[in-house]
Amino acid sequence: MSIGEWKIEAEFFLLEQHKECISEALNCLKSDVPFCLFQSEVESYLDYYKEVLVSQLKKETDLKLLYFDPKFGDDLSLIINKELEDIDISLVGSSTTDRVRKIIIVDNESFAKNLDWELIDSLRSDLKAANIGAFSIDPRSEHDESELEGGNALNSYKCVKFQKMTKQEQKELKEYISQHPEKDQLSQIVDKILTAKPRQRTNEEYDKGRDQKGIIKRLGSLFSRD
Repeated sequence: MSIGEWKIEAEFFLLEQHKECISEALNCLKSDVPFCLFQSEVESYLDYYKEVLVSQLKKETDLKLLYFDPKFGDDLSLIINKELEDIDISLVGSSTTDRVRKIIIVDNESFAKNLDWELIDSLRSDLKAANIGAFSIDPRSEHDESELEGGNALNSYKCVKFQKMTKQEQKELKEYISQHPEKDQLSQIVDKILTAKPRQRTNEEYDKGRDQKGIIKRLGSLFSRD
């Protein structure tokens, strides 16, 4: 196994293939069709690498991020309408733009409705001049209990899938960490990723406050979006 780059308090990769996935997602979000979904059979990979990607996107000087969280009542139409306020109506449908690329980061994706995804897809099909893309964990994931029906709205997204580590790869990774100068901290972080419990999705979630931080909280606040 080829171990990815390791950086304490920053992004790191369990597998070289995971590193390649992040690079693939970055290239997609800077391309002419900036719409990307993460997929994996291991839910904690999705949560963790989503924050890795957000961390890297924030370093891009020619990109800006927008956040949409349907779980806590965000109205996507208001977010998009605000971005469209200064667009010349004559540019609607045009693929030429000098606007800074913006990426909508969808949080709590299982709470998004079909209409939300259709609205995002309109940025690809009819409102290219806005120069807005989107990134999300795939809401059609087997881990989610979403009522999303699917359809064409998500078919335009590039899907990036993170492979599950084999037991042998996990063994090799732990052996690698045991020789690392910061082995204690690395062991703690990796153990939290590999043993993270699935997200609980019940009706009670709608009544919980914004103090819940998802994977960021479970991983000891490694990342910050501030």
